[in-house]
Amino acid sequence: MSSRERFFLFAILGAHVALTVWLSAVLNIWVDEAYTLHTTSLSVGDTARQALTWEVQPPLYFVLINLWRHLGSGIFFVRLFSVIAVAVGVYIAGLVASSYVSERSRLWVMAAVAFNPFVIASAIEARVYGLVFLWSALLMWLFYFGYMREGRMVASRMGFAIVAALALYTQYYTGFLLLGFAAALVVQRRWRNFAVFVGSMVLVGISFIPVALYVRSEIATNVISFGNSSGFFTNLIHAAQILTLDVLSADWAGTTARHVMYLIVFLLLAMVLWRSDKASLKSLVANSAIILAVAVILFTAAVTIAHQPLSSHYLAAFHLPAFMVLFGLLASLRGGAGQRAIAITAAALVVLSAFSNANDYRTLAKYGDWLRVSAFISARESNNQRIVVFDAQSALPLAYYYRGKNSIVPLPHAMRFDRYDLHDNALHDQSEVTNALGYIPHANTELWLVTSNGCRRAPVNFHCELLDDFVARNYKMILDQHFVGTRVRLLREKQQ
Repeated sequence: MSSRERFFLFAILGAHVALTVWLSAVLNIWVDEAYTLHTTSLSVGDTARQALTWEVQPPLYFVLINLWRHLGSGIFFVRLFSVIAVAVGVYIAGLVASSYVSERSRLWVMAAVAFNPFVIASAIEARVYGLVFLWSALLMWLFYFGYMREGRMVASRMGFAIVAALALYTQYYTGFLLLGFAAALVVQRRWRNFAVFVGSMVLVGISFIPVALYVRSEIATNVISFGNSSGFFTNLIHAAQILTLDVLSADWAGTTARHVMYLIVFLLLAMVLWRSDKASLKSLVANSAIILAVAVILFTAAVTIAHQPLSSHYLAAFHLPAFMVLFGLLASLRGGAGQRAIAITAAALVVLSAFSNANDYRTLAKYGDWLRVSAFISARESNNQRIVVFDAQSALPLAYYYRGKNSIVPLPHAMRFDRYDLHDNALHDQSEVTNALGYIPHANTELWLVTSNGCRRAPVNFHCELLDDFVARNYKMILDQHFVGTRVRLLREKQQ
């Protein structure tokens, strides 16, 4: 690598790290990150147990954060783990591009990946997704050297098996990426390598047995709280839309604008396919396309059968293969057209990512905006004004920031940590509202009511109308302030 290329490599990584470090420092935590702080505040053994039984996830990330917090316990330091993991993943993504696409594409792909909104969001989240991104990058890279390239490959194969085990202990869905690798070997008819791969994956599977015993109960827990009744093809289309939206960085645009963008991209890719060199197309795109297609199809089948939800985070392991398919396709153009197409596309994606990131973080707040909510209440509260929070989950991130004079009262009751069931956070009768608000007729009391914007209705109905109706009948509003995802009201009891 020339000195000029090294300069641009460090410039890309430096800008990426500077952005993610800054956002990690200024953004408030949200509910899921509050879960991480609670889970990792326990002993190592209890952290692993709660990860499996309450977080409903494999324990590795949470155990690592538990140990990491011995060096520093603040939210910025907890997020710093993801910042580092993603930064390393971005660097390895460049190595993956050198292997699957071309050496000349390395910096362009790194730039496109480094500022991608999903990658940025993973880096500034005190959750598992940044580590999943790192594992997916390492798996892509080690698979190429261990199973696709000729030559000495024992170390790469051993590294691949180790990372595969770590990935499964981090997020179950990475297992579908492993099946995609197996399918690539079958299609390429690398039977000897396939046999070695299967043997190593058997060992990985054996190592996974202690965690696999929890999978069935975790599926049942997710169905209760987040059940998805959509069919296979609906879910497959949704998964494809998620990956397309994440790669194109188009969530800042309106629906019509996005559809226009999709149409333009589809036509351009069709033109690239028509003008591509077919031999290059096979060598540059086939492996990544097979890995991605098989992984996404099997993932979709599994979540459909298990009635599991679909979200961008659950597809975290599949984003880098999607980038490889896109840039491999561009590289297949004849002559110098391929490299020009890669440069133009990467530059366009960086610009789109800039729009998307600016839109996502324009308020410098994550959902809930709990830092500002806490400051708003603290600046205006008086003694004996309880702070009632609905739903109860939201009391966790608020409590992280609030240091005022009053008590936070979760509605309908404090979170249970012996099981995860969103039914526990739903209202069942009006007595729960009366008790939480401390309602006493003719007492002329005041209280703060903190609620989420919108009301969850499916698959768990939170029955927000029980709270709204009671407040409308018995209280008058003194203050009403909206934040990002949160509404804060100061209420005074009506004189009957």
